[in-house]
Amino acid sequence: HPGYRPESELATDFIRTVTTAAVRVYPTIIRTPTNTFFSTESQEQIVEFLNRKKITKAIPADRSIDPGELKGRGQFDWFTNDETVIGNEVKKERIREQYALVMEVLFPPQRGNRQSVFGIHCIVLDAEGRRAFSFLLNSHHQMFVDANMVADDLSNESRAELVHKATALGLDALSQHIQMARLKTPD
Repeated sequence: HPGYRPESELATDFIRTVTTAAVRVYPTIIRTPTNTFFSTESQEQIVEFLNRKKITKAIPADRSIDPGELKGRGQFDWFTNDETVIGNEVKKERIREQYALVMEVLFPPQRGNRQSVFGIHCIVLDAEGRRAFSFLLNSHHQMFVDANMVADDLSNESRAELVHKATALGLDALSQHIQMARLKTPD
């Protein structure tokens, strides 16, 4: 299963319009327990994938959105809180595109010489900053487990490779969610 996608009253419109819509893609947010970073490499990977697969017309944003400190007691809280903060920024920005997409990659506290990805958020909002098609992935989902996003060293190169793998997984999950929703969406 490609992750957990909470209900959204805008999902049907998103599915009906995504191929002809424009989506502003922001730099990916990388979260560790102590820091927030931004990845334009991941952003470029997302834009390239969405355009190549003709999923939508993806346009890179020239600035990142900082959602601030992680708030909440667990991944679903972090997901919904970050989605709200990002949504407020998107609304304030008055984007021309119909949708905005921000991916988040979460790293847990490091254990020894090992780093791993703990979760992935794919936040998809309409131009008003409301949830359109957001979802999250973690170790409760088999495709996440199968991706084995672990590195046995603490190098920046390994972290970048993990972010690349997480981005690819998030995009695969997004494609699957769209395909599944299309089957349920009447024309």
